[in-house]
Amino acid sequence: MRLVKFAVGGVATLIILFVIVGLLLPRTVTVARVTTIEATASDVYVLVNSFERFSQWSPWQHLDPEQRIRLSGPTEGVGAEMTWASTDPSVGTGRQQIIANDPDRRVLVEFTFEEFPPARAEFTLVPDGAGRTVVTWTLVTDFGYHPVHRWVGLFFDSMVGPDYERGLVNLKALAESEAR
Repeated sequence: MRLVKFAVGGVATLIILFVIVGLLLPRTVTVARVTTIEATASDVYVLVNSFERFSQWSPWQHLDPEQRIRLSGPTEGVGAEMTWASTDPSVGTGRQQIIANDPDRRVLVEFTFEEFPPARAEFTLVPDGAGRTVVTWTLVTDFGYHPVHRWVGLFFDSMVGPDYERGLVNLKALAESEAR
């Protein structure tokens, strides 16, 4: 009986520590990746300011080519929206909507993915003066007071970063092929 009480007390202590440490972890997590594209900012902007061609450069499209995608709202700019649904857990279900933009400079997207709180992705486009564009794709997530999500945040860069790198490689290839 004493062993059972000790085990239960140990498990309870571990759970309490998990929650307390989780609440001390960073609330906000940022993931960012950068590439230089041999195309003008306007060439890149038309690809990130709309979901019409998102599947052509998306790092997640190849994970489930059968995912259901629905576009709504305007075809580009603020209000353009995309929802997706997949049985593949690495793709899942979610929604993203363009909430702000600055032509040829910036596109801000709000999205929700499964049980996580809404997050924001931003594309910043900076011309380098030689016909190239430096593109930064940033994700900012606020996990609030959810200790489990904060623990997940510790691994977010390694979870999302490679996808962003793959997406930028795809975006670069598409923009450069069209700019030629």
